[in-house]
Amino acid sequence: MADKEQNQTVEIVEDSQDEKRFQNLIVVAIGASAGGLEAITSLLRASKPNGYIAFVIAQHMAPQHRSVLVELLSKDCAYRVVGATEGALIKPDTVYVNTPNTDIVVKDGHIHLKVPTTDIGAKPSIDKLFNSVAEAFGNQAIGVVLSGTGSDGTQGCRAIRDAGGITIVQNPDTAKYDGMPNSVIRARTADLILSPEEIAAYLPELHKHPAGMPSLKEEEADADEVVSMDGIIDRVFTVTGVDFRQYKKATLERQLQRRIAALRLNSMEEYFAHIDGDPEELEILQRSFLISVTGFFRDEEAFASLGTVIDNVIEQAAETRIIRIWVPACATGEEVYSIAIMLAERLGPTLRGYEVKIFATDIDDISLEVARHAAYVDAVIEHLDERVLYNYFDQEGSKYRVKKWIRDMCMFARHDLIKDPPFLKMNLISCRNLMIYLNSQLQNQLVNNFHYALTAGGFLFLGKSESSGTTGEKLFEVVSKTNKIFRRKSGVVSYGRFGASFSPKSNHQETGVGKSIAPVSRLAERVRGVLVETYAPPTIQLNDSFQPMEYFGDVSAFLQIQPGKANFDIVSLASPQLQTEVRALVNRCARSDAEKVEHMVRFRFANEESAASVNIIVRKLLDTVTDSHIYLMTFKRLESTNSNATLRAESITPEDIRALTELEEELDRTRDHLQAVIEELETSNEELQALNEELQASTEELQASNEELETTNEELQATNEELTTVNDELQAKSILLTDTNETLNNIQRSLDMGLIVVDVDHRVTRFTPQTVRLFGILPDDIGHKLTKLPKHIEIDDFGALIDSVISTGTPARRQIERPGEKYLMNVSPYRRDQGVISGAVLTFTETTKLSESQDRADYVQHLLQTVGSVMDEGVLVTRRGLTDVLFVSPRLEEFLQRKSEVLTRDPDTFLDVVLNEDRERVVAQYRDQDAEGWDITYRLKRRDGSVIKVRDQAVLMENKEASGADEMVSLLGLVEEEK
Repeated sequence: MADKEQNQTVEIVEDSQDEKRFQNLIVVAIGASAGGLEAITSLLRASKPNGYIAFVIAQHMAPQHRSVLVELLSKDCAYRVVGATEGALIKPDTVYVNTPNTDIVVKDGHIHLKVPTTDIGAKPSIDKLFNSVAEAFGNQAIGVVLSGTGSDGTQGCRAIRDAGGITIVQNPDTAKYDGMPNSVIRARTADLILSPEEIAAYLPELHKHPAGMPSLKEEEADADEVVSMDGIIDRVFTVTGVDFRQYKKATLERQLQRRIAALRLNSMEEYFAHIDGDPEELEILQRSFLISVTGFFRDEEAFASLGTVIDNVIEQAAETRIIRIWVPACATGEEVYSIAIMLAERLGPTLRGYEVKIFATDIDDISLEVARHAAYVDAVIEHLDERVLYNYFDQEGSKYRVKKWIRDMCMFARHDLIKDPPFLKMNLISCRNLMIYLNSQLQNQLVNNFHYALTAGGFLFLGKSESSGTTGEKLFEVVSKTNKIFRRKSGVVSYGRFGASFSPKSNHQETGVGKSIAPVSRLAERVRGVLVETYAPPTIQLNDSFQPMEYFGDVSAFLQIQPGKANFDIVSLASPQLQTEVRALVNRCARSDAEKVEHMVRFRFANEESAASVNIIVRKLLDTVTDSHIYLMTFKRLESTNSNATLRAESITPEDIRALTELEEELDRTRDHLQAVIEELETSNEELQALNEELQASTEELQASNEELETTNEELQATNEELTTVNDELQAKSILLTDTNETLNNIQRSLDMGLIVVDVDHRVTRFTPQTVRLFGILPDDIGHKLTKLPKHIEIDDFGALIDSVISTGTPARRQIERPGEKYLMNVSPYRRDQGVISGAVLTFTETTKLSESQDRADYVQHLLQTVGSVMDEGVLVTRRGLTDVLFVSPRLEEFLQRKSEVLTRDPDTFLDVVLNEDRERVVAQYRDQDAEGWDITYRLKRRDGSVIKVRDQAVLMENKEASGADEMVSLLGLVEEEK
């Protein structure tokens, strides 16, 4: 019983250790093709297990090929090497090898094998493996691209990098085939470029440098602002011109941590030292900051709602027949083409009647180049419907390319949303998964710009994790809250702002503005109120325009609202008894450097017979946040002291009474004069105020005119931006057209066949010189009907044949000949955009020698069949090394009980018939590339289970053609078993 409990305890401990290990598991996805076996072997041989790493290998191989990778890699490898099986749990210190004709992917920590849905491209798909590892393991995913041809793995490396993982490519100098590594390097998605041995040395230490290193503490950043995230952003902006100051710091920090982990550095200081030694690092970091998340029809529910919006856009454009769409942050163009395809689906044949312009912009030139080329690998388009693929894509090698007539709807250009003006008069703007990386200030400004760019009733399409913010609530109405689709409100004014108009003053501005001041507790606020009410004299807080902002205590006795035009400065609000003194005090305080001025006045309070003394104090305070002044005006009543002494009437003389009367009269005259001066001053002030109002009106008119000019200027800038975009697109298309034309001319000159292109009226538009042998055609005959030109060879119903191909779209092939020469004429439809047939392409291939060779081959085949049928021995003709079976005689078919078609289709079938005990000896003989012949005896197991013994005598027949392989002719005769 104790042993059982002990075993259970051990199992629990082991499970917890495994779980902890799996949490730290780093999955290294390796993609390789031609020459990759040598690189993989070198990498695994030099690498040592550490309990944290698992390898998943996608090695291109022929679908029918029996893989021996597991056996080959196991020989000199310290890891456990296994063949990938469906549902296998990924464990550390293990290498999982793909099987033939399956795509290997990872999901929820398990291996999954999928049968490819198309024959296009090499198998397995490296991109699909990398995409799945990126999604499943995030910053614990490592993508390694080794030797191979083509570009498989490039798109997958971008996915791993965007997920926070690390991408490594084999140094092209060490790769047997450098196509795949160079493709990743050209796409600038490679974090490191190493040899297989260097990769092996790099991987085991990765768990010590996780891509989640904590950011600098605030006090550390304040102590040294240069070595900080803001310092990095400043240096990136200086070198690349791309401003990330208003991006969310957390997003940028994650990518920076990923880069620091990739370089196996331990601190920000070490990274700054690395930048100083490698200036190109800032460009690599800038590209890492630009996270690209896109795909065809990504989020089906959202695109289903967008379909309704596009229907409305088409309805709005019914009169003008102009549709304008803007896709900022378009990345590699998948979403742009998705919208173009949706438009084409809905407009159908009427598309040609519309002027459709889809402006697609981004700040990543490499992504824009990919978008312009519009060729996507199988991993990108695998979820698309076959009908969509057929209608809107052309197969080009291992990729699918968007059809030209769809590409012509889209214009790609570099455009910085922060600095460059927005496009105007857009029906739809699709900006998805960009604003989640920006701070709220920039988000609000972009939403304002989008409103400014949209036409009346235009639509805004955002990502599911984004919102239009507080600004958007005023400018847009919600169409679909779930799918984040908004309609532009009419009657709301917005102005396009870009460039320095909303750039931050400094890198730290957001820190100061973004931090909210902790609210004062309610109890503390009540205590403050009680203290002010109990002990503080009546006080008014004034702004720098001397307008009340807040009242403390009861100040109603000192204020009085006068009839007439409303004026809210403190002089107008003050009681008439105090206006003169208040005006003098605020003027003195504003003009002087003194922090405090005061003056005592006599003031008669309501319901009191005698006047009291009131001390008015004005204090100047500096607001350090806004760098402006505020003022506190305090009214302090002075208590009068009662004297016990009494004035005796007899002590006052008549002279004193007379002097007192004169003084009082003089004081009254002075008061009257002062009042007259004040009234004159007020009259002058009113006149000046009237003039000022006129000036203000003129200023407002000038401001309105200036705003109109600014709006016009912004529209001109936006138009200029649009023209620049169109010009960039035209330049790109012009370069492409020139290259295409040169390529076509070179192909035309190098063709060893006749080629003629005609339009629907049989008029010649292009031809090659070789056609002169068949037609009397000259350069001046361009535009003439081919059927009217003289022919040197007879072609029956020539015109009808061309018409049939043009009308039906079905190619036609016909053998034509003249004395001593034979030709194969092929007539194909000439298709333009959207499959419209506008002519035919005729090719004439001379087949004279080919026909003679074919006749000779048919004769030799017949001869072999005849000889083989009368011989007792079976005849087998193979290429040296048994790479191909060329001929199997009927007698040998009887021996083996196998049809010749089976043996010629798969050469290994013959070796499978050999009895197991003799197979190794026979395989060695047949596979020997240097064999001159042999005479061996072995046994064969036939289909009915019987075993026969044969004598195999082979001779070498050398192939005199330089490109051909030598052939082995084997005679297999039955050998009687000794009794």
